Amino acid sequence: MTQMRVFYTLLHFPLLLFLTPTTIFGQDNWSNPNTWPDGQVPNHNENVVIPKGKTILLDISTANLGSLTVNGSLLFKDVDLSLPARWIMVHGLLQIGTPENPFRSEATITLTGPNEDFNTMGGRFLSSMSGGSLQFHGQSASKLSWGQIDSNLAIGDSKLKLTRDPIDWRIGDHIAIAPSGYDPFEAEEVTITGINGRTIYFSPALKYEHFGELQEYEGKILDERAEVGMLTRNIKIQGAEDAMERRFGGHIMIMKSSGPIHVEGVEFTRMGQPGIEGRYNFHWHLAGDRDGDYIKNSSIHHGLQRGIVAHQTNNVLVENVVGFNIQNHVFVPAEDGNEVDNTFRNNLAILVRKPDEGFFAFPRDGAGGSTQGEQRVAGFWMRNPHNNLIGNHVGGSERGTGFFFDIRGRGKEFKVFDLLPREVVFSDNVAHSCSVPGYLGN
Repeated sequence: MTQMRVFYTLLHFPLLLFLTPTTIFGQDNWSNPNTWPDGQVPNHNENVVIPKGKTILLDISTANLGSLTVNGSLLFKDVDLSLPARWIMVHGLLQIGTPENPFRSEATITLTGPNEDFNTMGGRFLSSMSGGSLQFHGQSASKLSWGQIDSNLAIGDSKLKLTRDPIDWRIGDHIAIAPSGYDPFEAEEVTITGINGRTIYFSPALKYEHFGELQEYEGKILDERAEVGMLTRNIKIQGAEDAMERRFGGHIMIMKSSGPIHVEGVEFTRMGQPGIEGRYNFHWHLAGDRDGDYIKNSSIHHGLQRGIVAHQTNNVLVENVVGFNIQNHVFVPAEDGNEVDNTFRNNLAILVRKPDEGFFAFPRDGAGGSTQGEQRVAGFWMRNPHNNLIGNHVGGSERGTGFFFDIRGRGKEFKVFDLLPREVVFSDNVAHSCSVPGYLGN
């Protein structure tokens, strides 16, 4: 039987009303038994609630919690930490680092719960609502998110040279190399074993060739050099270890009444819940105007559902994010069709995969053998072009496309021409190695 761990605020006692919240509560360490009402640090499967006005410093790794509700503030101390929980709901502040002092250590949040439906959020979720703010600032935001190779790579090669300086790349980091040609599954994931200037040594050796030269076509330069994306970040949010086997990962939902959402230097893996609408890796859900929100300099890999989704949400920034081995669509600037002024800039999608048979979240899109929606995956999929897509690359989608404007399925009340003459910014975007149905033997 799970237990509920709740603080009792001192504001209930009239003799203390003259004290300020800071004086009453201060900042208490999670590891201190005196922080907790019964004098014991939360244990396995306990449901923990941090009330409004209370600030807790997470200074030790926790047991696998039943749930965590943050109405006050939970701050991560800059030491290696792990926080597993069935689910996490934030009405206050969940903070890992700040822009001025980014988190330098390793922090891992693991979403471990069963397939349930708690408060319409489902299971294995991290959500923000009712003023809840997520502030994740990892030092690894300084890493070069992605570059391109500057010469061809052959089968058996174990080093490459980048066109850009590999800022803050380290031995042990994982990188993804985009495919060349027409087979998206020729993308490869390797581990860095050495760095010398722009030359990167890695293991294992390559199984496929990768193209790394500029071409000229009708007097114009054509750049289809294989991209190399950084996957490793020092803040990690992930589904449980059984996510891939059970086809059930974690998911993140940002609701309309949330506080500011600032995410950088974060790695998301084993996230997304295939076959379920709205259960994506990172998802602004019916969030309205979110001017100032961003996710940048981060990675999403081995995802079971859509990557980053703006759903009835405007004015968010998605920048320098690498998506690798994601099912469905990686970047969705406009899910319903009424989303405007979202900016997706300098992002990279490698190996976009079709959902497995029987795991379509929107099965109506597949009726009659349609090639719409999930039946034709894309690095970028949108139902409204009135968003800003600048300098993005897609390297490989399974029987799909790079950039797909899908007018089908939008609400009848929405007409794209209602937004004109709103400016449409679509520039310097590149797609290659997409095996579109009906072409090249696919």
